[in-house]
Amino acid sequence: MTSLHDRLADLAESASQDASSEDGDLWERGLRYSRRRRLETVVLTLVILGAVGSLVGALLPAATYEVGPADAQAALRLPDRIEHPSGWTKDTGDVGPIGPLVAIVPSERKTGLLPRSSEDLVAVSVDGDYAFLELPGRSDRAVAFVSDVVLSPDGRRIVYWLTGDTSKEPNLSAGDGVVGVAVYDTVTGEVQRHEVPTAHGLSPMSLATVGDRVWMEYGQWQDGAPAADGSSLSTKERQYVWDLGSGDVSRRPESLSGPMGATTWQDRLVVPTSRGAIIDDGEPGDTARRLRLGFNVDGPVALNPSGSRVVATEDRFADGDRSTLANPLRHGVVAPAGDAVIATTEVDGTRGEEVVGWRDDWHVVVREYETDQGPALVSIDVNTGAREELVALPSQSNLEAILWAQDALQAPVFDADSPPYVMPPWLQGSLLLLAGVLSFAGLRLWRRRERV
Repeated sequence: MTSLHDRLADLAESASQDASSEDGDLWERGLRYSRRRRLETVVLTLVILGAVGSLVGALLPAATYEVGPADAQAALRLPDRIEHPSGWTKDTGDVGPIGPLVAIVPSERKTGLLPRSSEDLVAVSVDGDYAFLELPGRSDRAVAFVSDVVLSPDGRRIVYWLTGDTSKEPNLSAGDGVVGVAVYDTVTGEVQRHEVPTAHGLSPMSLATVGDRVWMEYGQWQDGAPAADGSSLSTKERQYVWDLGSGDVSRRPESLSGPMGATTWQDRLVVPTSRGAIIDDGEPGDTARRLRLGFNVDGPVALNPSGSRVVATEDRFADGDRSTLANPLRHGVVAPAGDAVIATTEVDGTRGEEVVGWRDDWHVVVREYETDQGPALVSIDVNTGAREELVALPSQSNLEAILWAQDALQAPVFDADSPPYVMPPWLQGSLLLLAGVLSFAGLRLWRRRERV
């Protein structure tokens, strides 16, 4: 008869013999399990780091678009393309002044966590950088009307209508109340203001600038009015010239045409008329010179750098030709003096181009809506009609509203980069939150596996 002690001893001996035969397998399985756990932990960590790194890598370039600082000595250059930037591009209030500028382009701007879109003005620098313009005290007419913002020939100044308080009820029929004119320095960011005493606000007409002078044309609203009220009356628009150096303002003669649609030549304006142009030096009195062309003018009139040639688009429809809307460019030699009609000839192969300015004494710069690559600024030899595309323009844009620094038309062309994508703030925040969630979830999972 076996005792309990004997039975337990036999059981222990049997278990020991069975375990000894499996010790190697158990040890190997344990090592394999341990290696697999470490490998899984490393892979999980790499996946989490890769996901977070990818999110940060996608976020940083869009969140850190840097615009070069303004350089007073920077030479004008002409980019080979102008494009619409991201609607989330920063403005000059955030990045500071970026001038001198090559162009100002109307473009869609987006703001707010629930994005709202509006038309605004983008500055394009000589380096091809883009920034929305933050112009202190700017009237909202500055976007609604093309002629309410102008860019100086050297790209150093922006002139715009200034809003403010009136002495009586303001007239808001064409936007917020206008009380004067302001000049923004694209290099320093400084603003000069000329405010006009007004009861109900100014009725703005047109602006122009060249050198240290600003041409202004405006009347006075005769009564107050709410927004979108089209029944208001104003006094006759009159012209004034503001000397930025001295601060003096002089009134121009009634016989001169307003500066709308003017180009620049040296330190003077070339203001188009129905059949010619007026060369206005801005000096007190009637010192302007008149150019007489033998055809109806459509759009700007431009003098070449030496002042020896003039070019303009002929309005054949106004001349009575109902068979075509393709108006040719015409050019002629300008006599040193005299009031004779300038003889002009058509530039070969031109139809309907809009004059922008001159590249040199023989090449005029025009805006074309249809080239092989879409709309563009094109240089045309006035003698031969030979053409060269200078700047590709955005197809989804009001091309007439693009403002050019006239001096930049004579500058060298460079290969410009496309404006970078700028990520919306709400998307930046969402990606950062997602990166945090992934990191937290990965850490929790890793710690949980370590405890098992």
